[in-house]
Amino acid sequence: IRYQHVRNVIVQDEQKGRSLPSAASPETEVRWVEVAADGRMTLPIAYRKILGVENGGSVFVTIDDSGLRLESRAVALKRVRDMVAPYLKGRPSMVDELIAERHAEAAREDLS
Repeated sequence: IRYQHVRNVIVQDEQKGRSLPSAASPETEVRWVEVAADGRMTLPIAYRKILGVENGGSVFVTIDDSGLRLESRAVALKRVRDMVAPYLKGRPSMVDELIAERHAEAAREDLS
């Protein structure tokens, strides 16, 4: 199957009011977004609000065999934290360790 054939079928279905079948969950919204020749695309405002960039900003972009994925900073950070969490079980907080080191360093400086 060639790209142009698939595109023609999709366009014809859209013109007839049929929606694209999707493996997505019922609450997932599927929309076409145009990509300009220079690579720019405009995300719908609802998507920008979800990503926290309604007034502009950065998103985390990944691409794999299943497609392109955009994530907000909060979602990307949560994903990384969830990946690291099993390795940190039973260890004290790194923030608490850093604060303790700084206090110990300050105490040593006070003694000198």
